[in-house]
Amino acid sequence: MERLGFNHNNEQSCIGYLTFDVPGRVYSYTADGDLSLATDEIEQLIEFLNEVRENPPMWPQQGA
Repeated sequence: MERLGFNHNNEQSCIGYLTFDVPGRVYSYTADGDLSLATDEIEQLIEFLNEVRENPPMWPQQGA
């Protein structure tokens, strides 16, 4: 399984969890460790994920 996230200094780090309770409307962000996303970064990530969710042609193809 692949994770989508932001990288700091080109290191793969988990900087939190985004949970969608109602996709596109209700969500929560939980920081993990010393690193965390700023409010505008969280909003940008949610906008991107909503765009992908609403546009199936953007979804990765199985076996590709």
